[in-house]
Amino acid sequence: MKHQKKAFIRIISVTLITAILFSVTAFSGSASSVQDQIDELESKINANNNKISDNKASVNDLLNQISDMQAQLDVYNAKITDLNKQIAAKDEIINNYQAEIDRLQAEIDAANIQIETQTAAINVTYDVLKERLRSAYKAGENSTLEVLLGSSDYESFLTRIELISRVSKHDTELVKGLQQEIDELNKTKEQLSSDQQSQQEKQASIVSEKAAIESDRAEVKSVYDTLDAKQARLEAQVKSLKSMILSLDSQNDAYQAKMDKLEAQSIDNTTGSSGNGVLASGMSFPLTCNYYVSQHYGHNGHKGVDLAGAHINGQPVYAVAGGTVISASYHSSWGNNVLIDHGNGVWTRYAHLSSIGVSAGQTVSQGQYIGKVGSTGNSSGPHLHFEVYVNKNRVNPEPYIGL
Repeated sequence: MKHQKKAFIRIISVTLITAILFSVTAFSGSASSVQDQIDELESKINANNNKISDNKASVNDLLNQISDMQAQLDVYNAKITDLNKQIAAKDEIINNYQAEIDRLQAEIDAANIQIETQTAAINVTYDVLKERLRSAYKAGENSTLEVLLGSSDYESFLTRIELISRVSKHDTELVKGLQQEIDELNKTKEQLSSDQQSQQEKQASIVSEKAAIESDRAEVKSVYDTLDAKQARLEAQVKSLKSMILSLDSQNDAYQAKMDKLEAQSIDNTTGSSGNGVLASGMSFPLTCNYYVSQHYGHNGHKGVDLAGAHINGQPVYAVAGGTVISASYHSSWGNNVLIDHGNGVWTRYAHLSSIGVSAGQTVSQGQYIGKVGSTGNSSGPHLHFEVYVNKNRVNPEPYIGL
């Protein structure tokens, strides 16, 4: 029985020890897992940022090409506008020539009508004369003689001779007059036709000049259309790249939200003071060199304040208040950073340091040197990223250091 009891106790002991070891390992693995997840997310964000940077560079290059192309398009468009004006001017001249040609054609048509009318009149007169001659021929000389002999006296005889002579002369003059009018009309018609042909030749010359201008315009328009199509393709690429940038930004926002949760979890797992968040001594400024605020707290979700300067790289960083160093190590995002517990739930973090001058567990006093300004971790240039925590929650650090 005693042996069974000892065996049972041994089993329970082994089980408890195993459980404790497992618990420690699990806790350690959990902390490591959180950091691993943060590092992985940070890596993804960095990869996306590189893509975003490359895409933005491509967008800028494309926009420069589009701008240069637009300048060319403006030049060609100006040429097309000028050629259109030249063509419009030629059209006006062509229309003026056409109006003159139409006017001359109307006069030619009127002359043809007059010629036809006069010719018809001559034909009628000729028909009358022919009929009269035919009748006279059939009657012979006796007809005329009878007319003369039928006179009652000498005066009547002379009168009849005069009438016969006048009729013959009238007929002859009528025919001659009509023929002269026809001749004049033909001359006028010929002159009108000559003028019309001259106008047509001038018009043809202008039409030829217009065709040459239209050919030039077609060539310019072809180049313009080619450039315009290329510009449209470039603009489509810009739109696609901007869409990709927005998508990557959205991914980064999601990654950052996960990181914030994980970092909050990591902070929750960090052992430190708690309290009402009030420091009796207040805080001094972490730098003594010239600086400017490159990014304020809350801007684009920024959880601290960034202090930069023209010659800030390598400048000393000082503890803003006395306390105990919680951690002094490298972080994928913060780079070399120091986290100090000042008591009463107030912690401060100093990130992106080029070097660290303190170690975890060390007690520091206000104004003590803790490291140098740098650009380690997720940083675009030398600066000090400063954070304040109150009961493990990040708050606006600016009022604490007089900003």
